[in-house]
Amino acid sequence: MHSYWFHIGAFPVRSYSTIFALAFLLGLGITLYLAKVRGNPGDSEHWWALAPLCLVGGVVGARFWQVFFFDFGYYASHPGQILQVWHGGLSIQGGIAGALAASIIYLWRKKQSFLHFADIATPGILLGQSIGRDADFMNGSAFGAPTHQGFGVLFPPGTLAYEEYGHQPLW
Repeated sequence: MHSYWFHIGAFPVRSYSTIFALAFLLGLGITLYLAKVRGNPGDSEHWWALAPLCLVGGVVGARFWQVFFFDFGYYASHPGQILQVWHGGLSIQGGIAGALAASIIYLWRKKQSFLHFADIATPGILLGQSIGRDADFMNGSAFGAPTHQGFGVLFPPGTLAYEEYGHQPLW
């Protein structure tokens, strides 16, 4: 497994971020398609306006959830790390909550039906989630137990999998 695809100078191009971006774009593509096919006139324009709000709300929510629900002890001792998302620490639960909050506010202001838009978005969210798990796997933050055999996935130092199991092949 490789957390980085390559470097451009000193800047690392991370597998997690590129797969995450792909997941978001493919999920948005499915949502735009369904808005066009099953939605009301004008739904696509709302989705184009909602997409950046959901992305920002999702990242903010993901970091908030990670900091305050999963690793509060660490971040309470290292408050300077809270905004440094490039060091890891995004929670999918918070990402959904943040994007949901951004969507609710937008749709309420535009007097649109939340349930109608949620119905259109669900398949795209599911696709994005499934691809996002691949990003977690490449990042070494979604892994299984040791195989206790001569086969399995080896994660490099610096990943959560390596911190927990070292240089053991994992399922």
